[in-house]
Amino acid sequence: MSGLMLRKPYRHVTACALIWLTLTESGAFSAATEFRTSPGVQPLPAMERVDKSSVTVSGLSSGGFFAHQFQVAYSSLVEGAGIVAGGPYACAEQAPLWLKYFPNQALTYGLTVCSHILRDKSWLAYWLPDAPDPVGSSEAVRREHVKGTIDDPANLVGARVWLWAGGKDNVVPRATVRVLKQSYELLGVTQIRHVEEERANHGLPIEEPAEGGTALACESFGSPFLIDCDYDAAKLLLDHLYQPNFNAAPAVPSQNNLLRFDQTEFSGANETKSSMHSEGYVYVPTGCATDAQAAVPCRLHVAFHGCGQSVETVRDAFFWRAGYNRWAEANNIVVLYPQLTTRQFNPEGCWDWWGYSGSDYLVRSGPQMRAVKAMIDRIVGK
Repeated sequence: MSGLMLRKPYRHVTACALIWLTLTESGAFSAATEFRTSPGVQPLPAMERVDKSSVTVSGLSSGGFFAHQFQVAYSSLVEGAGIVAGGPYACAEQAPLWLKYFPNQALTYGLTVCSHILRDKSWLAYWLPDAPDPVGSSEAVRREHVKGTIDDPANLVGARVWLWAGGKDNVVPRATVRVLKQSYELLGVTQIRHVEEERANHGLPIEEPAEGGTALACESFGSPFLIDCDYDAAKLLLDHLYQPNFNAAPAVPSQNNLLRFDQTEFSGANETKSSMHSEGYVYVPTGCATDAQAAVPCRLHVAFHGCGQSVETVRDAFFWRAGYNRWAEANNIVVLYPQLTTRQFNPEGCWDWWGYSGSDYLVRSGPQMRAVKAMIDRIVGK
């Protein structure tokens, strides 16, 4: 499916419900917050010191779905994933055949089963399951591998996975995250840490607001989707993914180490279709900013923002205040923050896990998949 042009009576729900996050009504993010990044747009640097075997990913909401999708498609590259309020591979593809008689069957299924954004608003939900099927997800992985469109899922067996679900999350309910865990287990993954917090709403849990910023209460919902649960998700997921080599004492990140780079060279002619922003961000720890050899190599983590959480919507909230950079500074982890932009077919700036960028969205040839893979290849010098 190439877009989200819904016919009535569905058109009116697209702008307000299009995957995940409502518009920034809460006012939790201050537009006056200083924009923390180095001046000027530059090419994404290649860093020879980054260990090619240390690539991990994480994401919130649509970014969580996409992080899992990316890990599955490039399982020979990605060593682990941290997923906050995300769901299983090919979730929207589980839509039953009878839904083809309704507009955008994958989106409808995604909004009522994979997520519950329209669960209580659509009469179709009466005939649909409460949660996706883990067997259907694992079988989809195997089918794509047989077709040669993704890496061998046997690579996932040794992967490390960290999952989070909020008890008050009515956007991506914990039932969907539990199915994600089950689908990993069906693919042979055993190193899974699954966390549920009863009081948490939909957002990325942080321990405390970063300097100059604010966060929502743990049980609240709204922009910038950083929730103060006295629980540092960035620390805990990175700790799990990089065990046993993780320094649990944070360091102070430098604004000069946050680089703004040109994403157009990676999306190219696919920029409009893929909804990729013209700029992305990367945090390069002080210990990785030199070409000199060191006893401890640098590592690479890719963090995918959620819907309504890109730079054009919340400015630096995700790539500065979500907590990744202080652990990156302490552990020589380069953090790549790819960015999406809003389009008519993607008004919330969501990562594609239901097919708006094309039918190949969930395999290696998908526009967003290829763009992010090209960024990783640049950094690791491949």
